[in-house]
Amino acid sequence: MSCPWGRRSPDLSKSVLTCEEKTWIANEVISGSQTPAQLQTKYQISVFNIRRWVRIVREGRTIQNGGRPTSISPKFFSNIEETLNKGQINVTSEEFRSTVNKFAIDTAQARRNIVSSQVKLPSRRTLHRLEEKLGIKTGNAEFTTNARAIACADVRNAVSMCAAQHLMVPLTDHYLILNMDGTQYKTGCDSSKKEKVKYRNSPTKGKALKVLPSAGKKNNGITA
Repeated sequence: MSCPWGRRSPDLSKSVLTCEEKTWIANEVISGSQTPAQLQTKYQISVFNIRRWVRIVREGRTIQNGGRPTSISPKFFSNIEETLNKGQINVTSEEFRSTVNKFAIDTAQARRNIVSSQVKLPSRRTLHRLEEKLGIKTGNAEFTTNARAIACADVRNAVSMCAAQHLMVPLTDHYLILNMDGTQYKTGCDSSKKEKVKYRNSPTKGKALKVLPSAGKKNNGITA
């Protein structure tokens, strides 16, 4: 890359340099073309800043403007939003954190050639800022099953149940009416328990947040 300022030697002490200009200055030192002292004299730039840019480039990182770069690239924000939009099923806080950690690792590896074990995962404060930025909320969800979630979301099931009850109640002994639909089985987690979940759009009035039981979780079972 040729000199951004041509043959001129402008006073850059009050200028805001671009990432490319900072990288060019760093490469001048790394290649041995000029020393930090020579560049300071030529462009009126702090030697401290020059050495810092040199260190960043030598480490294989990209020089960023505007302070420390985000731990998760903005290009992954849409992926995070898609993760939270699973129809009737919400994402647990643990699943959400795992997803964010994955994107943080992908971001770090794209910026630097490092292995995943070297990546510093986002802190709670970083997660909180991300949630505020994307409008993500935390709530308590009821455990459910895929079948139950689909059934509850389909208005045809409610209408069918009303029609069946309307026809069956007059033909049923009054002692058995309350147990007409009493066939049940157990699966998943205890429906009385709650699980922390992440969501963006508030549930429809009268509808609760839903989440699937975690694999391998010990529980008393949920009535399906």
